[in-house]
Amino acid sequence: EKNPAAAGETVNDVFRYFHNLKGNSGIIGYRELNGLTHEAETLLNRVRKGEMATSNAMIDLLLGVVDMIETLIGAIDMSASQVTPCDTSALVARLQAAVESGEVAPTGEADTPGRAAPPAAPQAPPPAEAPQDGPEVDVEDLKVFGETVGQQLANISLALETLERDPGQKDYVDGLYRSLVSVQNSAQFMGLDDIKINAERTAGLVAQARDADLDFALMVDILRQECAIISDLVARELERLGGDEPVEEELVSAMDEDAPAPSPPAPPAPPAGEGRPAPAPDEDEDEASTVVQAPAPVRSAAGPRGTDRTPAARPAPPRPEAEASAAPAAGAAAAAGKKPKVSSTIRVDHEKLDHLMNLIGELIINRNRFAMLARSLETGGQHIDVSEVASSLTETTYAMARISDDLQDTIMKVRMVPVSTVFSRFPRLVRDLSRKSGKKVELIMEGEETELDKSVIEEIGDPLVHMIRNSVDHGLEANEDRDAAGKPETGRVWLRAYHQGNSVAIEVEDDGRGIDPAKMREVGVKKGMVTPEEAKALDDQQAIGLIFEPGFSGAEKVTDISGRGVGMDVVKTNIKNLKGSVNINTEVGRGTRFTIALPLTLAIIDALMVKVAGDTYALPLEAVSETTKIEVRRFTEVNGRKAVTLRGEVLGIMDLCEILELPANSEKRDIVPIVVIQDNNRRLGLVVDTLLERQEIVIKPLGDYLGNKEGISGATIMGDGSVVLILDPHEIYRMSTSRVGSGM
Repeated sequence: EKNPAAAGETVNDVFRYFHNLKGNSGIIGYRELNGLTHEAETLLNRVRKGEMATSNAMIDLLLGVVDMIETLIGAIDMSASQVTPCDTSALVARLQAAVESGEVAPTGEADTPGRAAPPAAPQAPPPAEAPQDGPEVDVEDLKVFGETVGQQLANISLALETLERDPGQKDYVDGLYRSLVSVQNSAQFMGLDDIKINAERTAGLVAQARDADLDFALMVDILRQECAIISDLVARELERLGGDEPVEEELVSAMDEDAPAPSPPAPPAPPAGEGRPAPAPDEDEDEASTVVQAPAPVRSAAGPRGTDRTPAARPAPPRPEAEASAAPAAGAAAAAGKKPKVSSTIRVDHEKLDHLMNLIGELIINRNRFAMLARSLETGGQHIDVSEVASSLTETTYAMARISDDLQDTIMKVRMVPVSTVFSRFPRLVRDLSRKSGKKVELIMEGEETELDKSVIEEIGDPLVHMIRNSVDHGLEANEDRDAAGKPETGRVWLRAYHQGNSVAIEVEDDGRGIDPAKMREVGVKKGMVTPEEAKALDDQQAIGLIFEPGFSGAEKVTDISGRGVGMDVVKTNIKNLKGSVNINTEVGRGTRFTIALPLTLAIIDALMVKVAGDTYALPLEAVSETTKIEVRRFTEVNGRKAVTLRGEVLGIMDLCEILELPANSEKRDIVPIVVIQDNNRRLGLVVDTLLERQEIVIKPLGDYLGNKEGISGATIMGDGSVVLILDPHEIYRMSTSRVGSGM
C-alpha cells in the first residue's frame, strides 16, 4: 500500500501465503476457509499478472479477508473438536465481484468478521471442483497430499489389523472411517476422482456397517481389498504426478511404519457449508501437529464405471447426541464472544535452560552441605568446634545467596519477552484509524527489542490501544488544519520503548495540537468533575491530569473511534494494576507525549523498608529519589504545607503517618528522617520514624477479601513470617495533595 510500484515480490509472497492456507484447508475439508482463500488467491493472481492494480480499497478487502481467516481459525475449538460456523458469503461475493469486474469497489466500513449461523447461500465451490484437463500440480500441494494420505493409509492398515483380532473395538471403527474421509477430502482437493470415489464408497461401507451394528469380522476382508485398491491408485497417481520426485517411496515407507492407534471419536462439528453434519476431526496426524477435520465436501452420487453406486451415495448419518451437545456449545461460544482460553507459553533459549540445570545442581550440593552440618551438630556433642561450624555455615550461606541471586536473575530472563509482540498489532490499527478519520498518519516504532516480563506484556496491549486511538483522533489535527499551521500534511505518531533504570518506559507521542490546560479546566467544570473555584486552583499539570478521570472527554463530537469519555481512565487503572505510572508532557500546538513507566517484573522488587507508627512498610526503591535527615527548624510553610529548601529546590514535606491516617509520633525530635519519593516529575518528602535497610521483596496481592486499599499496592512476607504492606508512591503523592486540600 505504501509503495505499489515496488510491490511485485510482496504480492508474490502474499499470494503464496494464501495458496498455502488454501491447500491445507482443502486437504482437511475446511470448506469456508478453503473457498475464502481461493477467491483471495484468484484476486492476487490477477494482480501478479498485471491485469489489476492495487488500491486502498483492495487492501481494505484483503485485510478484511485476513480478519475473517483469524475468525475462522478462532472458531476451531481444539478441546471439543468442534467448529463454530462462520458466514463468509459476503466477503466471498466481494472477492468474486472484484475478480470479474477488474476493480474493487470502495466501502465505507472495513469488513468486520462476525460469527453467524450457517450461511444460507451455498459456498463457492473449492478449486478442486474445476475440470481437471491436465491441470498444473503444485509441488508443495503434492508433497502435503503424499504425506497426509500416506499417514492415513498407515492408520487404515493398523485399524484393519486390530479389527481382525477384536471386531468389537468401536474406537478403531471410527478411526477407520475418519481416515477414509481424510483420503477422500485430500483426493477431491487434488482433483483425483478415482481415489476420491473409491475412498468415498469404502467410507460409506464402514458407515453402513457401523450404523447397522454389524460384526466387523465379516467386513475386514472386503475392506482390506477396497483399501488395497485405494493404496494402488494413490501410488499410481503419485508416480504419475511426481515425475522424478521419490514420492512413492515416501508413501510406501509411511504405510510400513507403525502408526499410532486411531484415537476415540469426537463429536462432529455443527453443520456448516450446506448444512450437513461434518465428520469427526482427524486426529491421526503427525505428533507435532493436530488437524481439525472440518465439514467434508459434498459427496458425489456418481460411482466408478461398472460399480454399484448405492453405498457411495449414502452419507454417514448424523449422531443426535453429538449434535445436541455441539449446538449449545456453539451458541454459548457465540454469545460469550470470547475466544477459547489457550495455554500461555514462552519460547526459551536452551542455553538458559542449561544454566538453570547447572544452578539446580549447585543448589542440591549446597543443600547436602547444610544437611551434613546439621548432622555434625546433632552427633558431635561436646567435641564440636563452634568457630569451625560457624565458619562453615557462613560459607555455605554465602554460596546459597549467590546461587539464589543467579537463579532469580535467570528466571527473570526466561520470563522476558520483547515488546515487539505487542507493538506488531499497531501498524494495522493506525492504518485503519487513518482510513476512518481521513487523516494521513505515519506510525514510527522504536525499541521493539526492549524486553518486559511476560505478565506485563500481556496486560499492556489494551492501554496502548486507547492511547494510540487518542493520539490519532484527538491529538493529530485534520489534514487542512495541519497545512494551515505549517505542519507536514502527514501526522506522526511515535511508539517507543526503552530501559530507564530499573524499569521500562513506553512512550506514545504525536506531533499534533497538544493539550490545552485551560480547555481541560473548562471541560472539567462542564462535566461537573470540579467546581469553578477548584478549577482555578489547579496548576497546569493537575488540569491536564483530568484526562484520566472517568467520563472525561475533550472531543467536540463523538466518533466511532473515541469521544465517549471511556479509555484514558482505563489506561490509568490498568497501569496502576501493573505497578506503573503515566506521565504527560504536552505543548500546545507542538504535540503530546505520554510516558508509561513499568517495572521489569511484577514478582520481585527492591524496596526501602521504613518504620511508621510502630509498623514496617516497604517503598519501591525505583520511586525513592533519596533519603536524608533534616533539622525540623529548617521547615517553612508554603501554601498551607510544610516545605524545605533542599539543594536549591523547594521540596514539599508531609508526615507519612498523617497520609496513612496513623497515630502521629509523640516524640519531640530535632532531626527527622526523610524519604524523598518521585512521582513522574514531582517530588515529595515523607517524614518517617525510622529508616531501615534496603531489601529485595516478593510482591503478593492483597486478595479479594481486602480488595483495593488506598495507597497500598500489595504485601510481602519477611524472613520472620511477618507481613509488610507495600506502599504505592503514586497513590501516596495523590493522597498527600488531597489531605492538604481538605485539612490545611
